[in-house]
Amino acid sequence: MILMVARFEVPKRQDLLLEALAELTEIPGQLHLIGDGSLRPSLEKCVVEHNLVGRV
Repeated sequence: MILMVARFEVPKRQDLLLEALAELTEIPGQLHLIGDGSLRPSLEKCVVEHNLVGRV
C-alpha cells in the first residue's frame, strides 16, 4: 500500500504518482490519496483513464 497525504495542487504532482502506478501492472497494491484541492477532478479523471479505479 502507498499512502500520500497532501493538497491536490501543482507542486505535489499526484499525477506522476498515478502514471507510475499505471506502469507497475505486475505489482499488486493500492494507492490511497488523502487530501483535496483544485486538481482533484483532473486526478479523478486520470485514475479512470489509466484504469486504476480498483487500485486508487
